[in-house]
Amino acid sequence: MFMMIKAQIEAKNNEWANAKATLTHAYNLPGVKEQAYGELKIHASDSLPFNNEDRVKVFILLTEVLCELKEFDEAKKILNKAVAEF
Repeated sequence: MFMMIKAQIEAKNNEWANAKATLTHAYNLPGVKEQAYGELKIHASDSLPFNNEDRVKVFILLTEVLCELKEFDEAKKILNKAVAEF
């Protein structure tokens, strides 16, 4: 997942706001925040569905970035969602 790598680079460069924006976008993609159920139709222009490992990485990294930005309430919401999902 390219957005994850981009966000990791941004975080390593202390570009926390950019990392947050990238991860928020990734988090809101279909199949990340909510598990995709049912039959998915994949076309050449569509991305592949996310597995649980990818989803967990987005949740964890987004929580870490939010903590760096001192957005602890939002980080706690994401972490609670992760606990409920996984």
